[in-house]
Amino acid sequence: MNRHQLRENTVVCIYQKLVVKKLTSMNDIVKGVFDIENLNSLDTYVKLTLKTALENRKEYIGYINAVLNDYKYNRLGFMEQAILLVACAEFDLKETDANVIINEAVIIAKKYCDEDAYKLINVTLERL
Repeated sequence: MNRHQLRENTVVCIYQKLVVKKLTSMNDIVKGVFDIENLNSLDTYVKLTLKTALENRKEYIGYINAVLNDYKYNRLGFMEQAILLVACAEFDLKETDANVIINEAVIIAKKYCDEDAYKLINVTLERL
C-alpha cells in the first residue's frame, strides 16, 4: 500500500471509531479496514498516526473550533471530523510537509464527503 492508501485507510479507521463508540481497542479499529489479524503487521505510520489522533483528540478539537468561523467541530460530519483529526495528527508528527497533508485531506474529502466539504477541510487546515 502506498502512503495515500495508508492515509485514506487511517481516516476510515478514525471515522469508524467516531461512529461506533464500542470500538475501544486498536485491534478492533483496524481489523476490518486493513484486513489484518493483529497490530504487528500494521504499518508504523498508521499505528503512530492513529495513536496520536486518538490520544490528542480533545486538543485537536480545540484547535479546529478555534479556526472554524460559523461551525463547530461537533456540527461537522463524522468523515470531516476524521479527516481533520488525522491531518492534525500528521501536523504534530512532522513527518510530512504541511502542503502534502492538506492536499491529501482535500483529495480524501472529495472522495468521501459532500460536494463542497473539501473547501471547508482546505480552509480549516490552512488556518491551523
